[in-house]
Amino acid sequence: KKNPFMHTSVMMRKEIIEKVGYYNEKFNASQDYELWFRILKIAKGDNLPLFLIKKRYHKNMISIKKDKEQIKNTIFFRKQAIKKGDYSKLSYFYLLRPYLSSKLPGFLKILIKKAIFKLSQ
Repeated sequence: KKNPFMHTSVMMRKEIIEKVGYYNEKFNASQDYELWFRILKIAKGDNLPLFLIKKRYHKNMISIKKDKEQIKNTIFFRKQAIKKGDYSKLSYFYLLRPYLSSKLPGFLKILIKKAIFKLSQ
């Protein structure tokens, strides 16, 4: 449905990263998301039930500046996983969220993310 990991707080064993490789330099955005797909094919992943970081949202963030490229890559990575059989065909439904997000102006995305973050605390 979405990327379950906050990149700045991810920890993993060195052997895992050595086995799957590092970031795919073919992509200029969302390299972490693509890496999680490869890691989770050979290892388990989970989230701690604690907030370890606090994320700020502002117009100069990489995730805002490269938003369109990140969304394009997100859709691409998910489609690849579905085509490979890692997820059911019904998972195409979850591509709607990033697609619709790509149509919103940046300032509105920041407002929505800030509102969602405050609601989840």
